[in-house]
Amino acid sequence: MDETLIPYLGWLDFRQYLPDKPHPFGLLVRVLALAKSRFIVKFELYTGKRGEKRSNQLYDLMYRFLTSINTTGIPKKTFYADNYYSSFAVCKMLQEQGWEFRMTIRKNRCNGFCTTNMLIGSKLHLAF
Repeated sequence: MDETLIPYLGWLDFRQYLPDKPHPFGLLVRVLALAKSRFIVKFELYTGKRGEKRSNQLYDLMYRFLTSINTTGIPKKTFYADNYYSSFAVCKMLQEQGWEFRMTIRKNRCNGFCTTNMLIGSKLHLAF
């Protein structure tokens, strides 16, 4: 699970600016892909907050992506995510759905579960 920025310099309400990317202006796409083949299973174009029925909260996004995988017949294996998509709520959801996962969690998303020996720098590394 990751995001990518499609370079775009035209005018759209939902064009994003991410200064750390090689092309800072573009369309933000959240992507779920298979690790070995890099085949894209599902993606969503981020259009910002627009009062939609669909929530753009990370937990809801992960839930939509994972339920779509469960209906495609792709076998459940290991889920990898960077610290932007990680939280204990996501870990619990993955565990309930039968996934193994490898992710780093930001220290401010630990909800009191972090200990100093679990932290590497400011990030917690989890593997279940």
